[in-house]
Amino acid sequence: MPTEDRTRFVVLMEDIQTQVKVIAEGHCVLVDRLDRLEPRVDQLESQLDRLKIQIAVLEKRVSAMEHWFVHVEHRVERLEKHLGLGEPPGRGSA
Repeated sequence: MPTEDRTRFVVLMEDIQTQVKVIAEGHCVLVDRLDRLEPRVDQLESQLDRLKIQIAVLEKRVSAMEHWFVHVEHRVERLEKHLGLGEPPGRGSA
């Protein structure tokens, strides 16, 4: 191999090594950042799981309250009917 070709080859190899080193350093930086983010993501997932449980409990309570209000509403309607209340004027018993 001529000296000129050998020199080009050496220069190209040094350039490739430099680029690989830059990529490796960038990779290390990304790994470090991911390592710092992972516990935070785990914490957020845990908080999200707790929120899902709390929402499910609240949905059950709201559903129970809706059923209770429907029951109370029916009782009030029966009482109003029994007492002759709740009908518009002029439509009551004659």
